[in-house]
Amino acid sequence: MRVVVDTNIAFSAILNTNSKIGKILLHPKSKINFYSTNNLKLELEKHKVKLKKLSGYSEQDFHNIFTLVLSKIRFINTRRPFKNGR
Repeated sequence: MRVVVDTNIAFSAILNTNSKIGKILLHPKSKINFYSTNNLKLELEKHKVKLKKLSGYSEQDFHNIFTLVLSKIRFINTRRPFKNGR
């Protein structure tokens, strides 16, 4: 199954890894492929300080969870050049 992950889903998984969303994203029981655009990475980086503050994680725990969430998502480059010079 293919699932598109938006910023809210990634935020939820980072803030509470034991939530339903966190469990689905981080510990899928079935073969689920998660996809998003590179914009998700930009949004997460933009709000990293806020996420860390809200989560209450130590710097190391936050880094581990942040990296884990990103590793579960396949990022798609939406800025592909058009064929024939378009």
